Amino acid sequence: MNKKAQTSEQLISQVVFVILIVVFISGMYIYVKSQEDGAAVWEDYWGKEIAKIINLGSVGEEIVLDVHSMTKIAKKSGVEYDKIFTFNNEKREGCVQLKLGRKTCYTWFNNVIVKDSYIELGKESKPINKLRFKIASGGVNA
Repeated sequence: MNKKAQTSEQLISQVVFVILIVVFISGMYIYVKSQEDGAAVWEDYWGKEIAKIINLGSVGEEIVLDVHSMTKIAKKSGVEYDKIFTFNNEKREGCVQLKLGRKTCYTWFNNVIVKDSYIELGKESKPINKLRFKIASGGVNA
C-alpha cells in the first residue's frame, strides 16, 4: 500500500510540474509576440526624441520628422494616425502611441507650446510619412 501512495504522489507532482512548465512557456510566448514589432521600444525612443527636440528648438521653428516606420507599426496595430503623436501643452507633454491601450509620454522643459501638429502622409511616388509641428512662444495662454 505504501508503494501505491508514493506512486500517486509522484504522479501528482509530475503533473503539477508539467502544468507549471506549460504556463511558463505560454507566458513567454505571449510576451515575445507582444514585443515582436518593437512598439514599446519605438514609443520610448520617439517620446524622448520629441521632448529633446522641443527643448532644443526655438520659438517660430517648424519641425519635420520622418515617422514612416512609426506609422506602419501603428497602422498594423490599429492606431489611427492622429493618435500616434499627441501634445498636451498644459502639462508640456508629448505622447507616442503605437499600440492600442498604451502610450508613452515625456515632458519638455522650455516655456513653449506645440501647435499645428499633424502627420503628412506621403504620396505613392514618395511614400514617406512626416510629423510636422510648430513651436510657439509662452505657456498655455500665449
